[in-house]
Amino acid sequence: MRADGEFTKEVALKTVRVGYDVSSVLERFRNERQILASLDHSNIARLYDGGTSAEGIPYLVMELVDGIPIDSFCDAGKLNITRRLELYLEVCSAVQYAHQRLVIHRDLKPGNILVTKKAIPKLLDFGIAKILDPATATDVTIVRPMTPEYASPEQIRGEPITTASDVYSLGVALYQLLTGRSPYRMTTRTPHELSRAITDTEPERPSTAILRQLAAKDSSSASRTPEQLSDAREPSLAKLQRRLSGDLDNILLKALRKEPQRRYASVEQFAEDLRRHLDGRPVSARKDSWSYRSGKFIKRHKAGVAAAALMAATLVAGVAATVREAKVAERNRLRAEKRFDDVRKLSNSLILKFTIRSNGCPARHRHESCCSTARSSIWTNFPATPAATLNCNASWHGAINVWRWCREIRRSPI
Repeated sequence: MRADGEFTKEVALKTVRVGYDVSSVLERFRNERQILASLDHSNIARLYDGGTSAEGIPYLVMELVDGIPIDSFCDAGKLNITRRLELYLEVCSAVQYAHQRLVIHRDLKPGNILVTKKAIPKLLDFGIAKILDPATATDVTIVRPMTPEYASPEQIRGEPITTASDVYSLGVALYQLLTGRSPYRMTTRTPHELSRAITDTEPERPSTAILRQLAAKDSSSASRTPEQLSDAREPSLAKLQRRLSGDLDNILLKALRKEPQRRYASVEQFAEDLRRHLDGRPVSARKDSWSYRSGKFIKRHKAGVAAAALMAATLVAGVAATVREAKVAERNRLRAEKRFDDVRKLSNSLILKFTIRSNGCPARHRHESCCSTARSSIWTNFPATPAATLNCNASWHGAINVWRWCREIRRSPI
């Protein structure tokens, strides 16, 4: 450790626990130190130095993070679900960055994710659990470093650990961050019951777990009522439940599946589904369907869909009005044609009567008889009322033409 008085800097010092300082651990410590030094990410607590003390105890000099656990930070600031997810995406970015460099955390939990005053999450002890776990020692398996509440089923069973274990732990931490509850219903929190729940019991849906009432004997955080939990997340319990149901239910349940191969293949896929949810796009954890995709599309483009719907409604209304007017015009045309036929029949009848009566009659009498017959037929067949005149416009004009024709005949010379 540097102590030449040139400058002063506060750091965090991590040492190997007594009892783990065997040759295999020391060898792995030296091999992994360079890996940790290569983890240069804004959301990972940096490794500044490492070495061995005068007593032969190895140590790591790391960035000192002045912050509080992510769950306490979110509750204190009453961050809503969206803001919590955005903050958690930064944590996922850090974990994925380390996975790409073959480093597995194996102890992801809110206590190892501190958030600074500038709202920057920092991942602590990254890779330390793996470095400090003496894989070659057969007598330390019962004390391998992990937090059972956040451990994956394969960790509980002592099976090989992969990046899928970190996906599971991230799912548990996010589950508690969003709901304030554990994924499993347990009457006690003994190691045996906790191990059985993690390996055998299916987790509860987050939208249902938020309604769970817990006994006051639980921890202060877990024993809060649903109303108290919702107050720190959304304006009401009903809105919080709606916010969690659907996509977030399916995303978290996929991350918490018992079989590693059925979880997200990587932290990046897990984070991508969270981003898609925030963007209102379909997520891979939910069964695909036309109604689901169309619903997501409508939510993402509310203004555009509303405008398109208004235009479609206007177009339909215009077409309906045009069709109605066309039908009205057709009915009027048929009515006019019928009246025209009536007038034509009337004209033919008048001409016939005039021809018959003209035989053997003086011209004057023929004129008067024709005009009298025309007047009589017009007033009989076409009453001179405003309504009849409007409804029989074409026929009325036809009759008037006949009347004028008769009048011309009367005025003509004999």
